[in-house]
Amino acid sequence: MEPREALVALNLIEHVGPVRLRQLLEHFGDAPAILRASKAQLLQVRGIGEETAEAIAASERRIRPPFRDERQHR
Repeated sequence: MEPREALVALNLIEHVGPVRLRQLLEHFGDAPAILRASKAQLLQVRGIGEETAEAIAASERRIRPPFRDERQHR
C-alpha cells in the first residue's frame, strides 16, 4: 500500500486522531508500517491502548486498495 493510501486508511479508523497518528508515525516511521504492525507492536506505542491497537490491527485485515492502476490493464 502506498504511503498516501495508508494515511487515508489510518484516518478512517475509529480511535485514531491526529495526536495518536503522530505518535504512531514517530514510532513506526511511516503509515504502511503502522498498518503492518501487530497488535502487540502497536501496544508498545505510548498512548495506544487495547481498543486502538485492535482497531488498527483489524483494519489491516479488511483494507484493500480502493482503486487500481488502469494503465496496467491496457
